[in-house]
Amino acid sequence: MLKKFFLETSLDLYPRSLKPKPQDWQAVEKVIALEDKVKKLSQEELQEESKKLRTQIQEEENISKHTVYSFALIREAAFRTLGKKHYPTQILAGLLLARGIIGQVATGEGKTLIGTLPVYLWGLTGQGVHVVTSNQYLAERDFELMGPVYSYLGLSVGVLKEQESPEEKRVAYEKDITFGVGHEFGFDYLRDQLQILNQPKKRLGENFLSTLAGKKNVQVQSSQRGHYFALLDEIDSVLVDEARSPLVISGGQAKRSPTPEVYQYACQVAEEMEMDKDFEIHTARRQLHIEEIGYEKIQESISHVRLPPLKYPWSHYVEQALRAKYLFQRDSDYLIEEEKIVIIDEYTGRKYAERSWSEGLHQAVEAKENLPITEENKALARVTRQKYFSFYTTLAGMTGTAQSCEREFWEFYRCAIAQVPLNKTSRRMVLPDRVFDTLENKWLAVVNKIREVNGTGQPILVGTRTIQESEIISRFLAAQGIKHQVLNAKQDNQEAKIVSQAGKVRAVTIATNMAGRGTDIPLEPGMALEKGLFVLGTERHESRRVDLQLIGRCARQGDPGIAQFYLSLEDHLIQVHAPKLVAKQLDSSLAQGELPPKISQVFDKLQEKLEKQHFQTRKSLLQYDTWVDEVLRSLYS
Repeated sequence: MLKKFFLETSLDLYPRSLKPKPQDWQAVEKVIALEDKVKKLSQEELQEESKKLRTQIQEEENISKHTVYSFALIREAAFRTLGKKHYPTQILAGLLLARGIIGQVATGEGKTLIGTLPVYLWGLTGQGVHVVTSNQYLAERDFELMGPVYSYLGLSVGVLKEQESPEEKRVAYEKDITFGVGHEFGFDYLRDQLQILNQPKKRLGENFLSTLAGKKNVQVQSSQRGHYFALLDEIDSVLVDEARSPLVISGGQAKRSPTPEVYQYACQVAEEMEMDKDFEIHTARRQLHIEEIGYEKIQESISHVRLPPLKYPWSHYVEQALRAKYLFQRDSDYLIEEEKIVIIDEYTGRKYAERSWSEGLHQAVEAKENLPITEENKALARVTRQKYFSFYTTLAGMTGTAQSCEREFWEFYRCAIAQVPLNKTSRRMVLPDRVFDTLENKWLAVVNKIREVNGTGQPILVGTRTIQESEIISRFLAAQGIKHQVLNAKQDNQEAKIVSQAGKVRAVTIATNMAGRGTDIPLEPGMALEKGLFVLGTERHESRRVDLQLIGRCARQGDPGIAQFYLSLEDHLIQVHAPKLVAKQLDSSLAQGELPPKISQVFDKLQEKLEKQHFQTRKSLLQYDTWVDEVLRSLYS
């Protein structure tokens, strides 16, 4: 039975983080005990055992009693293809995931290898397993890395790639295991629904007459064949960070707008508007309020100009032009590539060439940047991530930062969280935050710290919030002759190469959130015996979990590592969400330059407040979706 939403359920009823039971550890021991038996089997014999398991599981419709033996088989296959063998805590995590539990697995504990255990088990059902990642790079990387493990035991594996045809997508979905990005699975579902909706309607009795004539009644072929088991890597990224807005599929191609002069003139009018007189900006909510005097100025601006027929009221075009000017910044919210606006995801720092803003905002940004104005796309279908992932019979996932979202995972998806113990004791040292009064003082301190760490030979990863900030640090370092690499959306095609070099002696890597999750930074031999990797965060994100993912880049699998944040009262988080609080703090402190460490508590409280607000946004989105479903059901019933 598919999981349903239970928004009316009391939050007090949700199960807090589960703990592994004695029988779980007993199952782990059984898997390990089978090692001597399975390692004697040839590949042909292993595949034969895999076929027997598949038959038994499909006939009995019960996978639980075959979990131990299936884990032993895939463990041996991983060792033969990758040279890696699941250790006890990884097997424990696999057991939990196979039951539809979210595993709180610390960064560096080998989540990609853990995933092979439940994915292989559920893949034997033949009903299709979806392995969901947060970005295309990780989907293709995991497919290439783990695909041979499944193939070794006879399972078929596919990967969803961007801009594939429906036929190519169908081939990937027909495999036992399909890798892909979270939003791509949702978009494929919407495309299937549109195809079904738009198929020609047959006249009454036409199917019956076709059958009598010996003709086949051709049905529309969907790309997806169902929603059975999904394993989400970095599940909080897919179901929490990205879930504040629905997935919307639009029609049409990026053609030139037939009325570019409308957006261009709106941009001109916006330039003449005065902030705090004609309009007010609410940067934290990305909202803009036009005052009465502003509306009068807008109406006056169109009184002496002839424009083509408008889709929206004229004030809407000017408002979008103001939002484009003041709320959306180049190299932070978007890039310009080949005279096109390319949106940057705020959580991953990655670019999404196929996305566009709606209701004329995209065109307003194009006008602001003096680019060719494209035609506005029409929204054809939408679905929230909350609703889409509720379609799966069983949902499981892994992340190192799940506990702060345990109520949400239970309330929205009925998924409990279990803490998976570390394989080796952590040697990570997290130093207290350093807080400065101005951005300039912070950047000077950051560069000095980089020079200091680099002088010792220790590799350092510097995390930034935006592309612009990564390039600011890069210019500082270049001026001082410090060799370094920059990883942001402009270099996303070089990600694997840059990350592979980041753990070497004297390596300096400046990265946006792209290097924040899902990637492993291997240490050069010898570095693990010294201080390991130094992670320096230059700004707090709105979500504390994103910061923790950055910290998790160091001290993996028992290696040493150091992490520290350098902050300022002119950082985006403070300036946007608590500017008055900053003034109060400065008035109460006579310090200049570096401020007392206790001021970092302001950042903690802000993050907590914003996470609650974002939760309410996601909840409202889901409630609206549920209400629409109820209305439609009542209409059609």
